[in-house]
Amino acid sequence: MLSSITHAQPQLFCLKENPADELERDHDEYLRIQAITDGGFLFSIYVSEKGTYSIVLMPPDVPDLYCVGGSGIAFSLIEKKNKVGGAD
Repeated sequence: MLSSITHAQPQLFCLKENPADELERDHDEYLRIQAITDGGFLFSIYVSEKGTYSIVLMPPDVPDLYCVGGSGIAFSLIEKKNKVGGAD
């Protein structure tokens, strides 16, 4: 189900099942980043070692709803640079 959709659709779609197992099995993507948005959404990014990624959002007011907000290639983390003349 998710395998054929995740890396093909440019629009938001929602599922009643957590896509984590499918993202791991079909795309080798693992949870790497998680945050809560200002609106209360749980924002999760799953990333593979090849650089593919999927963004999953969970709304605060609908339990067990997982919305795939995008996916793509070339994910990378940007290292924080130290300030000139000092530590972080």
